[in-house]
Amino acid sequence: MHDPAKLPVLLDEEINPDTPKYALHNNSELSHYMDLIDMPRPWAPIKLDEEKARRMVHGYYACVSYVDAQIGRLLAALEEEGLADNTIVVLWSDHGYKLGEYRGWGKMTNYEIDARVPMIISVPEKVDAGKGAAGKTTEGLAQLLDLFPTLCDLARIETPDFVDGKSLVPLLNDPNTEVHQGAISQYYRRLNGEQYMGYTIRTSTHRFVEWRDFLTGEVTARELYDHQTDSGEKKNIADSASPELIAQLTERLLETHPRQGLVMKPQVHSTLSETDAKISFTNESSGEVSVVPIFSSGARKKTRIKRLKPGKTLRISTKVGAVFVVESADGKIHDVHSLTEPEQSVTLTDPKNTDG
Repeated sequence: MHDPAKLPVLLDEEINPDTPKYALHNNSELSHYMDLIDMPRPWAPIKLDEEKARRMVHGYYACVSYVDAQIGRLLAALEEEGLADNTIVVLWSDHGYKLGEYRGWGKMTNYEIDARVPMIISVPEKVDAGKGAAGKTTEGLAQLLDLFPTLCDLARIETPDFVDGKSLVPLLNDPNTEVHQGAISQYYRRLNGEQYMGYTIRTSTHRFVEWRDFLTGEVTARELYDHQTDSGEKKNIADSASPELIAQLTERLLETHPRQGLVMKPQVHSTLSETDAKISFTNESSGEVSVVPIFSSGARKKTRIKRLKPGKTLRISTKVGAVFVVESADGKIHDVHSLTEPEQSVTLTDPKNTDG
């Protein structure tokens, strides 16, 4: 479908000046393949040769065309089964992808090329949203966290209080409105034994990146790109921009991501002692719940998830310091239980109706 010789291939890209080396990814995603095991780093003196670059661009175009065809099959099946008029369709992606930009290949930076992703929301006519906006695009900022509350709104399902993000229904109704003043993403880096966390906020006019020492939260570098004149984010103007602009963007970023030292472990994790313990869960709610043991690393023990039907009791032998998460399928029950005594019992009930 695509002639490799006619595809655009970036061969003369350079890394951004006045930016830390750890702002870039090291292209290791592709170096896992045998024929690209010698994939050069973006900052290396050698560049990827044109033949390999063109082959990867060709493969990317082919992949997009293939996925597009599968989406067409899914949409056709909805029509054939008579479900199209009753189905909300969302097309989205987890990362953008570099094809040579900044001499990078693959994913994982805080730049626009990686942080911006496809997002298309198609709403049936019977849903009271998006009328008159079908087929239109919007410059309004959105985050992937917004999909959960958006779908709850569209499906007329109560949004659980633990959900982050904002509903994008106002954008579906009026593409010129604003839901967010800034969209935030972040990425972890490790270079030469040092750890960093980069936080970025994208406004309608700028992208601001603040890099911090992972362990202390101290600022190690800043990047600022003016999308009014530099949509490709080629020139870091953090050192020449007005102090007022830097202060404004910094304040907005700190509202959600204060400077603090971090540890590579979730807040919810088990800290097992040597003391034997038992815990029982009795389900007096109206629906089935899942009891999920949590590793000391914070990971979930998926192979040990227990399903507990209404009226049943589950007893578990473990150690003091164990942590369990209890969840219902509808999201209304989401509790964390830490075992602090040799014997504990938990009774699960339906949440009280706070709507009066």
